[in-house]
Amino acid sequence: MKVAFSLFCLVMLLTLTLWRKKLLQAKLRQISTAYCPGILLLYVHNCESHIEGIIRDLIDWRQLTGNCFELVVVDRGSSDCTARILEKLNYPYQKFYLLDEEEFKKTEIDGLNLKEQSNVATFYLQEPVDFAGDLAKIKKIVLNQISVARRSRVSA
Repeated sequence: MKVAFSLFCLVMLLTLTLWRKKLLQAKLRQISTAYCPGILLLYVHNCESHIEGIIRDLIDWRQLTGNCFELVVVDRGSSDCTARILEKLNYPYQKFYLLDEEEFKKTEIDGLNLKEQSNVATFYLQEPVDFAGDLAKIKKIVLNQISVARRSRVSA
């Protein structure tokens, strides 16, 4: 009985893992064709001391100002609690897309190279973090990207 239950749990775990990856790829395809004029690709590495504040501020800023952009956070193999904090922030409602470096590399292989799309702004965040300075830089990058995307839509 214990062996059967263990096998059942293993099969369910593998199924959920595969399902999660397929769902993630589908969501990334939606991002690339979304109505939002901008995508912020935020690479993070060992930022546990400030990551929660930065992500919460970006989400609140997006909602308060009406600036429409998708937030994609890529954890670059943090050895601290950064990944756990990001997962906690994204539960129970998904507020941003969270990928680890392996998942992000696989999306590039599948033809979803976000770095080469014209509406993607990229920012690298790692310790030591200048909370106010980095947050201001991120917002400036996003606003520039949104204005460029809006101008290109009007001219097209």
